[in-house]
This record gives sequence, structure tokens and C-alpha cells, in this order.
Amino acid sequence: MKRKNKFKPTFQIECDFFGFTSDWHICNKYTMEAYILDYLDLLKERGVKQIFHGGDLFEGYIPHTPPLNNLLPGCCGLEEQIKYFNKLIPRKKDLNIKLISGNHLIKGNKGKNVVTDLCARRNDIDYLGRYESFGELKDGVTLEIIHPSRRSPYRRLFKSEEYLNLSPKKPDLLGIGHKHIADYNLCEGVGCYHLGTFLDEPDNRKNKYDPDIGAWIVELKIDGGEIVSNKRDWIGYK
Repeated sequence: MKRKNKFKPTFQIECDFFGFTSDWHICNKYTMEAYILDYLDLLKERGVKQIFHGGDLFEGYIPHTPPLNNLLPGCCGLEEQIKYFNKLIPRKKDLNIKLISGNHLIKGNKGKNVVTDLCARRNDIDYLGRYESFGELKDGVTLEIIHPSRRSPYRRLFKSEEYLNLSPKKPDLLGIGHKHIADYNLCEGVGCYHLGTFLDEPDNRKNKYDPDIGAWIVELKIDGGEIVSNKRDWIGYK
């Protein structure tokens, strides 16, 4: 398997201080909504104005499969899920969310992607792509976000080193969604973050590990296009 050799940035932002998170699964009855709101309040308190999100913002649904049973009442359709999100998390004047979409999408709505529809209506949320995005932060420091799920191009890659070994151009930072675990390691010179989740679904046999409920706050010190300090704070709730 070869990765596509195209690295035109999908975003460029002078940013060195941000929230790093994934897998909120909004509209799932097991999503810890109070913890999401607490995390957002903490970002505001600390002066963070940017979030990067690694996919599965919504629960979505695939008809006739068990996830449908975990949806909140009245949240089966695309419009219903967007309405619920907007009520739970209204527009934030001083906070921008840049995100990719993962494997949890709305099926049966003429192929629509609930995330792209949300972003089209919200000027505080920007869509970066499906399953992955590669972009630049302050002074050209690079950040890649991936959601290596069963439906993504990189579904067979479960370890960051396997992914990076296929990359003709490695990012400075890599954020990995989908796995619902929190971890940081330095792999081949790349700071690799597993981004955690806010979904505390009981008896989920698909995952080998208990979910790590929470998200990161990352503060970089960048000098001459290089990261000289990577201060990371895991905001854990369980």
C-alpha cells in the first residue's frame, strides 16, 4: 500500500496554541456532553482560540446496524443532528474548530456528509477533508490529522510508525483519531498524538482498550520553523 504523494496544505494558520481532540460522537446517548462543554470552557479560560478535531464529530448512523440504537431520540437524520449540535454548542465568537470527518456519517441522505453540511452553516467551523488533512501552523511547522478507520484509505495502519514509514514527507505533528485512546510519543522525529474521545460507550467489543475520555491542550514554542518546546496537557475526565 502506498500513500498519495500530494502535500498541498489544506490549511495555513499562524497558530502555536490549540486544543487537540477527536471522536465526540454528538447525538450518541453515551457521549459525555458535560465534559465537552467543560473542555470548551477550559479552552476559553486559558485563552485557546483554535481546535483541531480528528473526526467523528457526530455519531451519524448506518441503517439497520446497532449504532442506530444508541442515537438520542429525534436525532436520526442529518438535519436533526445538526440542529442538536447547534443547540448544544452554539457559535463561539473567539473559537475556531478545524476538523476532518471520519467514518461516522449520515447514511441514507443522498450521500450527504453531516460535517460538511454543518460547516457550510457555521463560520466558526472549517472542514479540512475526509479521513485526513495536512497543513501548516506558525512558521511553516506542519500538522497532519488522520482518522484511520475501517472505511478510510489507511484502515490497516494501527500504529503511527507504520503510517509514517509510508510517508514521503513526514509532518512535525501527527494527530490520530478513531481509536478512542490518549497517548503521546515521539516517532521518527514526529510528535504523535492519539486524541482520545468523549464517548463512554459501555461494552464496546470493537475496541481492545477502555476509552480515554478527554482531550489535549497543546502549546508549542517555535523558533525558525522548528518546534523547540511541545508542552502538552491531557485534560482527562475519567
